[in-house]
Amino acid sequence: MKKLIILVFASIFTMFTSCKQEQPTQLSPNYDKHNIQNDTNWVEVTDTMSIDIKCLNGDLISHLKSFVIRDSIEYTDLDTLRWNYFECIDYELPTIDFTQYTLLGLNTRTGPVLIERSVFKNDSKKKYLYLIKLKITNLDEILIHNSNFLLIPKIPDNFTINMDTLISYDFK
Repeated sequence: MKKLIILVFASIFTMFTSCKQEQPTQLSPNYDKHNIQNDTNWVEVTDTMSIDIKCLNGDLISHLKSFVIRDSIEYTDLDTLRWNYFECIDYELPTIDFTQYTLLGLNTRTGPVLIERSVFKNDSKKKYLYLIKLKITNLDEILIHNSNFLLIPKIPDNFTINMDTLISYDFK
């Protein structure tokens, strides 16, 4: 009986404290992600290439949220997040020349989705923005993990990188 009272009390407490309506968090006041393509201070980086890195454990990698990989040592560390499946034993990471490129990754987990990846650069603020637009087309399907790896020209060490998403819905 004592356990039942504690369970009921905990359930009521959780119900009243876990679902508060709050204002959305403003990730950065330095850009307007909805209109960044119209801001002349931000220039789109068009020399990008999407990279498919296979055999990464989605459960492990999803806790990391985002990646900025600037050298081969950091890149090799991705190997520690590999699945131990038979088909992944001999898998080798794609070769990347980190003297020329930086690898960005931003984890998303959604249902069926159309993905548009963009990178913007602001020289005066010494910032990059990796923006992923997700157009969700169905909520009834299973969640799919995507690391959204994107190879871009080398980012100078004195620049910071923000990563953000825009989500829209298109149900037909």
